[in-house]
Amino acid sequence: MPRLTAANSPLSPAAAAALDLFFATQVPGGPSALMRHGREADFARLYALPDGALRCMGLCREGLAAHLFRDHFSR
Repeated sequence: MPRLTAANSPLSPAAAAALDLFFATQVPGGPSALMRHGREADFARLYALPDGALRCMGLCREGLAAHLFRDHFSR
C-alpha cells in the first residue's frame, strides 16, 4: 500500500519512507506524526544533500533521523 503524504510535506517519497522506517523501528505505534512534524523540513534538507556533503558533516543518510531526533531517542 503506498504511503500517503500530506500535500504540504517537504519530504520526497524516499525521504518520507526513510523517516517512516525510523519511527516504525524506534516507536512502533507511537505518536510519530506529532514528533516528526516540526523536523520534516530539516530532514528533507539534509536528505537532499549528496552523500559526500553528509560525510563532511560527519553524517550518513541512514543516520539522519537518529541525528535529528537524538533528543527523543538514543540508539
